[in-house]
Formats: sequence, C-alpha cells, structure tokens
Amino acid sequence: MPELDAAGVDALLSASRTWLAETSLLPDEPARRALAARLDAVTTQREQLRCPLYVVLVGGTGVGKSTLLNALAGESIAPASAVRPTTSALTAYVHAANELMLAPQVAAGRVATHERAELRDKIILDTPDYDSLDRDHWAVMETALKLADVVVWVTTAQKYADLADAGWLARYRLGRRVVVVLNRADEGIEPAVRDDLRRRLGELGLGASPLLTLSAKRAAAGEDDAGFGKLSRLLAEELDAKQVRALKAENLLAAVTGWLDAAAAQVPSDLDERLRLWRDEAEADYRRLAAELTGRLATRLHADPRLTRHVEYWLGFGFGGPVGALLAALYGLRAVFSPHYPRLWEVSEAPALELAVGADESAALSDRLLAWQARHAARAVDLGLACATGDWAKPDTAALRAAAAGLDDSLRGALGRALQGAGQRLSAGARILSLTLNVPTLLVLLGVPGWAVADYWMAWMAHRAAQVPPWQILGVVKRRARRFLGQVSEFVGEAVDAGLRGRLVGRLSTRLEALHSQQRQLAELRREAGRLESASAGT
Repeated sequence: MPELDAAGVDALLSASRTWLAETSLLPDEPARRALAARLDAVTTQREQLRCPLYVVLVGGTGVGKSTLLNALAGESIAPASAVRPTTSALTAYVHAANELMLAPQVAAGRVATHERAELRDKIILDTPDYDSLDRDHWAVMETALKLADVVVWVTTAQKYADLADAGWLARYRLGRRVVVVLNRADEGIEPAVRDDLRRRLGELGLGASPLLTLSAKRAAAGEDDAGFGKLSRLLAEELDAKQVRALKAENLLAAVTGWLDAAAAQVPSDLDERLRLWRDEAEADYRRLAAELTGRLATRLHADPRLTRHVEYWLGFGFGGPVGALLAALYGLRAVFSPHYPRLWEVSEAPALELAVGADESAALSDRLLAWQARHAARAVDLGLACATGDWAKPDTAALRAAAAGLDDSLRGALGRALQGAGQRLSAGARILSLTLNVPTLLVLLGVPGWAVADYWMAWMAHRAAQVPPWQILGVVKRRARRFLGQVSEFVGEAVDAGLRGRLVGRLSTRLEALHSQQRQLAELRREAGRLESASAGT
C-alpha cells in the first residue's frame, strides 16, 4: 500500500482550518464551534500518525472492560468489578520501548509496561464507564477517543439493547475502526441477541464492524475462549507495524473526509438560488430607493428658479468672439437690474449646481442607507445564511454618511457634464451668428476686398438663415435651456446611481461573490481529499 502523503494531508488540514475561520456559509455560530472542535480532533489524530496504534476499550458499568484488559495482558493490571464503576482514570498497557511516546493525558493515568513483541506497535487503553454518575468519567473517555485508532466497544446481552448506551459511538466511527465485543458468553447468549445487536449496529452506521462473542472472565482465568482468541489475533497478528501505519493513514483520511462532508452538509444545497434571490431583492429594493431619491431631487431642481437662470446664462455665455461679448453684456445688464440672474463672476458650474442635497437631507439620507443595509443583512438570516452577514452586517456608518454627503458632488458632476453636452449641441443657427459677425471681419483684416466678402457671405447666409435666423439666438438659448431642464431627472438619476450603487448593491454583490468563492473552495478541498485517498489506496 502506498505511503500516505503527509505533506498533502497537512496542507489540506491547514486549508480547511483557514476556510473554517473565514467562511460565512455556516448557519450559525454553534455550527462553527462544533466543526472547529471536530477539526481539532482530526488534527490530534494527525499528530498521532507516527505513534503506536491506540486501541481504546469503552463500555458501560460492569460490562467487563477491565477484565478484558487483564485477559489481553495476561496479568492483573486493572481493578475489575461486575457491579460498580472502578476505573476513574485511563489505564494504559504499553510496550516499554514506547512508554515515552504516550500522550500526556495518557501518561498522567495508570501505566503498565510489557515486553511482548506482538503488541509493540499498540497501546491498549482502558477507559472509565461512560454511564457512571460521575461526569468526569465521560470527559476522560472522550479524551481517549480523540486518540483512538481502534475502538473496542464492550457490551453484554443485558446492556446492548439500550441504544443511548452506544448512540454516541456513531459520532466517533469516522476515522476509526470499531470492534464490538459481546461479553459474558459464559453466562449464555442466545443467537437472537447477536442478530438483534447486529441489526441495531446497522442502524448506527456500524453494520460492517466485527462482532465478537467472548468471555473475558474465562480468558482472564487462562481458559480457552474462541472469541477472545480472534480478538487477540486481530490485535497481535493482523495489525503488524506496516498495517498499523496503513490503518492510521486510512483512518486519518476518513476523518478528514468526514469533516469536509460535515462542513458541506451545513451549506444549503440550493445556495446558488438563495444568493440569486438575495441579489434580486436587493437590486429591486435599491431601484425603489434610487427612484424615490431621484424624484425628490429632480422636483427640487425644477422648482428652483436659480437653476433656470444659471442654465440660460451658462449656455449663452459659452459663445466666443463678438457674439460671446454681446451676450455677456446682455446677461450682465440683466444681472444688474434683476436679482434673479447671477452675477457675471458667479457663472461657473459649482455655484450653479449646489442645489442637490442640503445638510439636513444628507443626514436623513444616511439613515436611509443604513436601514437598507440592515434590512439586507437581516435577509441573510431569512435565507438560512446567518453567518453570511459577518462584518458586512456591521453598518459602516462613516462610509454611508460619506456616500450621502458625496451625492451632492455626484449630482454636480452629472449636471456639469450634461451642461457641457447641451452647449455643444446648440443649433447650427446659433453658431452661424458667431461666424456671421467674426469671419467677414477677419477676412477684411486679411486684405480681402470687403465687397467680395459681403457679396459671397450674404448669399451663403441667405441660404442658411432659413433654418435658424441669427436674430433668434436668444430664443435658441432659451429652448436649449428648457430642453436641458426637461432631462434633469435623467441627469439626477445618473448622479444618484454613481453615488450610491457601488456602496450598496456593489458592496453586497462583492459579498455574494465571496460566498460563491467559499463554496468553490470547499468543493476543491473535498476533491483534494478524494485525491489523497485514491493515492493512499494506490488506485
């Protein structure tokens, strides 16, 4: 059998621990703690990979575990009683050469050494009775089970029928070999009892475990017992040093695979559909919020006469040359006589567009954004992804308040870009007026006869004037300003989307993609575990 890829197992365990620490796919914190405890047990099993095989005897009160250990040792090394629990600590039967390799929690108990070559690669542990009233017994037994490679469950015809007596054993079957011993054969055991015990073992997932019927009492007295002989051969002969390593490797890989399967079982099978539902509902909720905000801001802009004056002034003042000078003079005179028009030195994008979100509205908007995030953090719980909220559920108050305050800048930028586009789209007739006044003057200054320029130019202008007469330049500016204001909702919507989508829907989408990534990572870990199992098995 090929050697275990220990480095590959270590990398897999490390990646599994990282995944567990970072994942948001678990339903709740208790599930995370349970998986963490189980992974610790698997890690302990990895640390024991090069140690001798731990064979752990477990059972209820008076089933004969200590008697069985004495029989295996061929001497009295553990006190025995048929009525009350007498073992309160671990008792280890270990080859003298391996005494220093005992785990600290085992070395702290009772240790009996031997020189038997057939048991050199095994450490046999006797544990307290798990059904004792002393709860410390249970803790000691679980300590031994975390080290176990082979679990020998000892029961009797009187004890086995209590499923609670062995139900816990099903939790430890992954990553360990289980041997079932039906003791006290000297008292007589009906075949129906064996059949019923086999059925119950199948219900616990232990149907393939060896079932041996024996009398530890007879064996301890030196009498022949067929069942005890099978157990002795299993421990002494069938598990040589090479087989011990192979069994440990097989158990370890089974434990790792079992842990990954348990982790995958916590992830909803319809995760993709749940995440899609979450994203769609968040997007619809965001669109309602953005539409409401856009409508409120657009209404406010439409109702403010300053914006209308600014747009007209900005568009009209955008002409160059004599036309620009004339329009500047005209708007300048209006500014003097009409307080509704901005002053000449105020004509710029920034003052004209500081109309979006006031300080009081900014605070209210911040509260709306925080409420949106809280609502969709709670939605994760509804979808069975409570841990998926994680740090995202903690409101980033500073960032969201900055988003609310920054919406004014976003709106100003969007309106500024729209104004520039509107200026560039002024009608050809308005530009022709500028050419009409500027180009002939330039040609005359260059020496071209004035009569020739006037004759040619007036003929060309007569053709173009039919489209937009030059004297209607102010009307063109007003129409363009009204058209621009009619599209203000579109520009506001663009600004709202630019200011909020990334901080709300974008941040949630990043979170959902992280969940998808964690799902893919777990699938990859399970594939790697399968590869290691195949390589170890030589398939």
